[in-house]
Amino acid sequence: MNTIISTIPHRRGKLGYLLVPLFILSACASPTAGPIENLALYQTATASVFFVSASPWLSVDGETGSGWSPQAALPQWFQVDLGRAASIREVRLLVNQPVSGRSVHAVWVGGNASDLTEVHRFDQVNRTGDWLVFTPATPLQGIRFVRIESLEGTEWVGWLEVQVLGVK
Repeated sequence: MNTIISTIPHRRGKLGYLLVPLFILSACASPTAGPIENLALYQTATASVFFVSASPWLSVDGETGSGWSPQAALPQWFQVDLGRAASIREVRLLVNQPVSGRSVHAVWVGGNASDLTEVHRFDQVNRTGDWLVFTPATPLQGIRFVRIESLEGTEWVGWLEVQVLGVK
């Protein structure tokens, strides 16, 4: 991330001038593109299976203390509808996995729920509380749906929080 600091001179007695920051502009997104935000927050989330007490919605509510839990054998899936097409910069998944161990998850995205493309696959040892983070080399454009397919694991795997960072 590039940061630009604008300064103004400020008189500092006999020692001369001190440069005082006037404003700080982070150049991670152009000002015309809008701010980078969690696009999944409070959006519609669905899943292959769930219990009322562990609804998919709990994974997009901004709280990390509860989330979606299928409590069923793999494979399972979780999907969030961002509401409209967006530019995706990062997908972040907070793991809820009762037994530490290897698990495999595929990240699928697309503008239409029936036409998704796999863009990343996590294959690693995880435990509850780990963040899985996918940052594409360039932002993914025109994305409305993000689907996480849990393919392999020690038991069931759920998500305490799902964040999709980007610009609408």
